[in-house]
Amino acid sequence: MRAKKSIIASFTNASLKALIKGRDLIQRNLLYRRDPAHLHQISVTTGMNRYPWLFETVQKRLEGVDRAKILSFGCSTGEEVFSLRKYFADADIHGTDINWANIRHAQAASTHEGNHFFAYSQARLEHAGPFHAIFCLAVLQRFPSGHKGSPSLRTIYPFEKFDRQLTLLDKVLIPGGVLVVYHTNYRFIDAAISANYDCLAVSDPGFFEEPRKYDINSDLLESESYLDAIFIKRLSD
Repeated sequence: MRAKKSIIASFTNASLKALIKGRDLIQRNLLYRRDPAHLHQISVTTGMNRYPWLFETVQKRLEGVDRAKILSFGCSTGEEVFSLRKYFADADIHGTDINWANIRHAQAASTHEGNHFFAYSQARLEHAGPFHAIFCLAVLQRFPSGHKGSPSLRTIYPFEKFDRQLTLLDKVLIPGGVLVVYHTNYRFIDAAISANYDCLAVSDPGFFEEPRKYDINSDLLESESYLDAIFIKRLSD
């Protein structure tokens, strides 16, 4: 009897995983067709408190800011917003994602009135902003299936797409605000907006393996030492 229950449980788990994988594939294909210009990371993998050293550093930076306004860009199913809530108890935290199914899931799971979720569009983003801090973590990247370290991303995820999205995020960040960009294919220092930012040094404990970096021509770089992630927008003159 126990063996039969075990077989049923294994079959049920396998079926559930297959359904989830199939659902994600359908959603991904819809996004490719509906809004390819704003589609970056195609995986929906997420988790709670994945980047505590980044969250803690920004928490200290925003000490004294009354009711800070924070954006989780590419929030997936909301876990990053829920994690940020532990660091920013009184903040207005907005999560946005291009995947409408992720947003519906996040809205259903949210229990705090200060959490806000919306399906991404630049118009909605500008309406929700401006922000004191923006987190863009493991979003601005794409790899050919199973081929990390490919010599070129030109046909898969060109530098111009990375650069354009950072410019759009810069528009909704206040002067003196914090932009956190981590786990990307490209270096922030190569982005057009980087001239208006200063890097905030922070020790990376190495919880995650950073993707190999590519240059402005979308070609693989030899160096793998670029780990800068937190940037402060300079005050207007």
